Amino acid sequence: MTLRARLALWLGVATALAIALASTAGYVLIADGLDAGVDDSLREQLGIASAVTRRGELPPRVRAVLVARAAGELVQSISPDGTVTPEGGPRPDEVDLRLARAGRRTDVEIRTTTVLGAPVRVATVGLARGGAIRASADLTGDRLALRDLRRRLIALGVLGALVSAGVGWFMARRLTGPLARLSEAAEHVAATEDLTTPIADDRPDEVGRLSRSLGMMLAALAASRAQQQRLVQDAGHELRTPLTSLRTNLEVLDREGLTPNDRTRLLADLRSEVEELTTLVGEIVAAAATAPGPAAAREEHDLAELAEGVVERHERRTSRRIILAAEPCRAVVVAADIERAISNLVDNALKFSPADQAVDVTVGAGRVVVGDRGGGIGPTESAFVFERFYRSDTARSTPGSGLGLAIVAQVVAAHGGECFAGPRPDGHTGAAVGFKLPTV
Repeated sequence: MTLRARLALWLGVATALAIALASTAGYVLIADGLDAGVDDSLREQLGIASAVTRRGELPPRVRAVLVARAAGELVQSISPDGTVTPEGGPRPDEVDLRLARAGRRTDVEIRTTTVLGAPVRVATVGLARGGAIRASADLTGDRLALRDLRRRLIALGVLGALVSAGVGWFMARRLTGPLARLSEAAEHVAATEDLTTPIADDRPDEVGRLSRSLGMMLAALAASRAQQQRLVQDAGHELRTPLTSLRTNLEVLDREGLTPNDRTRLLADLRSEVEELTTLVGEIVAAAATAPGPAAAREEHDLAELAEGVVERHERRTSRRIILAAEPCRAVVVAADIERAISNLVDNALKFSPADQAVDVTVGAGRVVVGDRGGGIGPTESAFVFERFYRSDTARSTPGSGLGLAIVAQVVAAHGGECFAGPRPDGHTGAAVGFKLPTV
C-alpha cells in the first residue's frame, strides 16, 4: 500500500472513530434524557393521583374514576387483590401486587415492560390505606425517534469517514508529489550515476529541507568523485615516470657487454627508482585514505605534546637536529591525523634543508610552523604548494611526490583549520610552512 493510500485510510478511520465516539455519547445522552423525561412525567402523574385519593371519603370505584380522569388514561388504581381500575395497560406484575398489598406508603418504583410487543414505561407507588397507583407511558414514539437518530448518526459517520478519506487522499497527493519527484531524481542518479542531476529545493517546509539535503549530498558526492578522478589521473601521471625509468634501466641491464661499473651504476639507479616508487605509492595511499575523523574519535589534545612526539621520532630516525619551541595549546583533534600532518611538514623541511642545518618547529596559540633552511618559496608558489603533486621548479630535483603538503591541507581542512606557506618571519633563508587550528 502506498503512502498516499495509507494516509487516506488512517485519516478516514480516525474520523470514523471520532464520529462514532461522539455519536455514541450523544445517543446515550439523548436516550437517557428521554427516559428521564418520561420518568418525571410518570412521577408527576402519580403525585396528582395520590393527592386525589387522599381527598374526601369517596367509594373506591368513584375514586378510581376520578383518578383516571384527573391524571390521564394511563393512570390506574390497583387493589390489594390485583384488580386494575380502569382496565387496560399492562397486566399487574409482581411489583404492582407487592406494593398494593404492602398497606403503607412506598417509594415509586419504575421499570420498563412490554404490552403486545410495544415498550411501556411503568411507575407504581403503594398507598397508606392499601392498594397502589400505577402510571404507564407508551415508549413506542421515543424508540422510533431513537431508531431514526441512530440511522442518521450511522449515515453521518460513514459520510464523514468518506469525506475525511477524500481529504486525506488530496493532502497525501499534495504531500507525496514532491517526494515522488525526489524518488524519481534519486532513481535517475542511481541508474545514470549522474551526480549533477538538479534537485528542486524551493519549498520552505520539511520536504524542501529534504530536497536541499539531497542536493548537498549529491554535490558532496560529485566533489568527492572529482577528487578521486583527479587523484587517479595525477597518480597515473606521476607513476608513469619512475615506471618508464625502471623499464629503461632493466632493458639496458639486460644487454650484453656491460662493464661491471655500468652494471653497478644501473643497479643503484634501479634501487633509487624503486625507493622513490615505494614512497610515491605510500603517499598516494595516504592521500586517498586521509579523511575527516568521526566526531566521536576527536579528543582534546595539547598540540605541543603532539609536536614533541613527532620531533623525537624524526630525530631518532634521521639523526638530524630539530629545534622545538612549543607553548601549550589545546585543540579538539584526531591525534593520529594531526601527528601525520606535523610529520609531513617536518619531512618536507628536512628534505629542503642542508644536512648540517637545523629545522625549526614552533607551536603556540593553535599554530604549528615548521621552518627550513632551503631556497624558500616564491610569492607565486605559495598558493600552489598544498595542491596534490605540485612541485616547484627548484624542487623537481629533490626526492618526493608532491603529496605530503596536500595531505597536510586535507587533514587541517577536516579539522576546521587553515594552512599557510611563505618566507621565514625571522629573516633567515628558507620557508615557513604550517597550519592553524581552533583552540579550546
